[in-house]
Amino acid sequence: MIRLVLAIIVVFWIALPLSYQIQSKIRGDLLLRIVRILSINIPYLAIFLIIKYPSYSFFINYMILLPIILSIIYILIDFKNLSYSNNPAIFSYFGEVRKEQLLSRFSEVTVMPLIEELFYRGTIPITGSIKEILIIFLLTTLLFNLAHYIGQSNDITFHLKLFILSLFSFLIYYFTHNIIYSIIFHVLCNIPWFVTNYRMYLYSKKQKNEVF
Repeated sequence: MIRLVLAIIVVFWIALPLSYQIQSKIRGDLLLRIVRILSINIPYLAIFLIIKYPSYSFFINYMILLPIILSIIYILIDFKNLSYSNNPAIFSYFGEVRKEQLLSRFSEVTVMPLIEELFYRGTIPITGSIKEILIIFLLTTLLFNLAHYIGQSNDITFHLKLFILSLFSFLIYYFTHNIIYSIIFHVLCNIPWFVTNYRMYLYSKKQKNEVF
């Protein structure tokens, strides 16, 4: 277990600053933005040069209900923020949303949940002892929150919701033994925020057309 703990911590502390460097250095047109979106997540996958890939299967059965139900619960927990952010009356205060920004938001629904679930949940040894599982779960949850704290938010409520997301995702992986379900759960949780950004994009486009 010590080897696993050290591997997770070392890869995290290398991948996190490296991803921020990539994010700040690769700028430009749509193609470069796509390259940036893909490349900032790749360093985290280095963990699987050290440990085995998580358990997965593309066969979907009745267990799909678990990520669906838990994602609905999570969205309801975050409903107040979602409702506020979807109020057209405040769209103008967020500034113009461009296609390139919408692409970044789309990556948060697709690429980022995939990488985050592989690294933060896929490294949990769900077939190990309860003690080992809990220690790695707490470690990866702490790192997950830390990654969202650095340069993003220090709001306690925000991080409590991240903990709930981590807990739900872990439970899904633990009971299904299939990381695909955890990825689906994470994607479902992010979709409402992409819809919000898409509505802002349509609003910005409409306002721009009215000006011209």
